[in-house]
Amino acid sequence: MRTILCSAGTSIAGSGKALTEIQSRATGWNDATDGLREQIAERLKALDLATESGRVRASAELNALHRLRLKQDDEVVLFCTDTADGRCCAGAVQRVITEQFGVRTVIIERIEGLQVRDGALLRDTGLLNLSERLIRYLEDPNRRLGGGCVLNTNGGFKGLVPFFAILGMIFRTPVVYVFELAESLIHLPPLPIGWTAHVSSARRSGGCSRRL
Repeated sequence: MRTILCSAGTSIAGSGKALTEIQSRATGWNDATDGLREQIAERLKALDLATESGRVRASAELNALHRLRLKQDDEVVLFCTDTADGRCCAGAVQRVITEQFGVRTVIIERIEGLQVRDGALLRDTGLLNLSERLIRYLEDPNRRLGGGCVLNTNGGFKGLVPFFAILGMIFRTPVVYVFELAESLIHLPPLPIGWTAHVSSARRSGGCSRRL
């Protein structure tokens, strides 16, 4: 069983009015998303999600997951922003993975403080929470000794890619990405170094403390 750790964004919603409206203001995790949910449902109805072309067009996350050839026993974890649109879109991706790929375990990880409206909150809270949560999965012995982890950076805002890539290189974990015009996954190679994380020290200093 592999654990596939995905940055999750809003591409499954396309670029319609409902997404534009909800992203025009700051939202909380539990804010209403009725219009956005309807927009996503209508968009997905027009796609054949049983086919490669439908999955590739549906969202950035599903594009990469299809190319990873998901199996029922794989575990998928979606790391999403602490916003209403992040929750709604991650939920839609979760449903497609469950219903169309047959994957039994799909987890949504809400990352507190991960948003793009408040730079200080993103820097001091969101990115630290994301890094800590990723490290928790990457260091888990059951996952490391099982099928291992794969980092999928295809979804979400591009500012997250370096965090996924650096942790993947340090933990010697495969990192995958699909470039817009590419038809196959790009694999980023690991670095020949090790890592010891000190979460409490990182929080006190406002950065990442490590021993190499």
